[in-house]
Amino acid sequence: MRSNPTDRQGTLHLIPFFEGDWVKHIPRPQRTAPPTPGECAVFARRCQAAFRRTVELIGGRFVVGVHTSPAFRATAWTPVLRDTWLAAAEAGATIALHPHEEYLWVERRGQVAAHWRRVISEAIDRLKAIGLRPTAFRSGYGLLSPSMLPILETAGLTLDFSPAPGWRRLAGAPGWPGGWTSARWLCSRNPAHLRCGHRRSKILGIPIGAARVGSGKRWRYLVNEHCDLPTLQRIWDRLCEDAEGLPGPRCVNFIWCGYGLDRPGLVDQALSFLEYVLETGGIIPKPADLPYLFPERGPREWRTRRG
Repeated sequence: MRSNPTDRQGTLHLIPFFEGDWVKHIPRPQRTAPPTPGECAVFARRCQAAFRRTVELIGGRFVVGVHTSPAFRATAWTPVLRDTWLAAAEAGATIALHPHEEYLWVERRGQVAAHWRRVISEAIDRLKAIGLRPTAFRSGYGLLSPSMLPILETAGLTLDFSPAPGWRRLAGAPGWPGGWTSARWLCSRNPAHLRCGHRRSKILGIPIGAARVGSGKRWRYLVNEHCDLPTLQRIWDRLCEDAEGLPGPRCVNFIWCGYGLDRPGLVDQALSFLEYVLETGGIIPKPADLPYLFPERGPREWRTRRG
């Protein structure tokens, strides 16, 4: 395992976020068929093999998102998948909730807050029952409404990996501005706000790494299944260039999706990218250390660095 200090200033930090997604797209999650027991077993084996290889490279410095969309409410907690989440935690990974919800269906009925409160509470209770305590969150499709923030705070989910610079693909998304290029404490009134005088929430938002690269200079994101290795490297290089000379640390996340585990080469690609990050001077910190890397931006109780 590579050594990786977290106290250097002016350096770009990266958090790998593994999404426990069985399928690629879930536009209508309430209509998606759940995986069979056999599919769950295959998925679990692939996940655990990927976790072992990741730990060999960076230890437990990554996040695993437990996918709990409507089609997977029950299957996420089958014994073979419970063992998968436990294996990740035992390896040192941070456990996150990663629900893909029926957003438009809920929005039309004005039940957003009640729906999220139920979904998050149920998932946390399920994880507690097997001895796990999630501390992070990532919404599907970059959706994060102001009404969700008090729910996340109450649930103790202090890290949010939903922000995506320039992401405006679904109605109801907050419309993350292009300036959302590093971790910051979320505004309590609108998570997408960059600079405002509103009270800060107790949730640190860590955006997907993104930069305008390639032909047309369109936004490209650090998502393993959406890029080849050279593109991931170009995005990272641009982020490093942008971070040069700026005070304090900067931090983004790298998304690695479970549905890509059956595609030859994608596990190798993800690990090769993480190696490249380390070789170019990037830092992969422990997710739990992030609030202490950004103490000046958070609520008062986070402003004292641990001794």
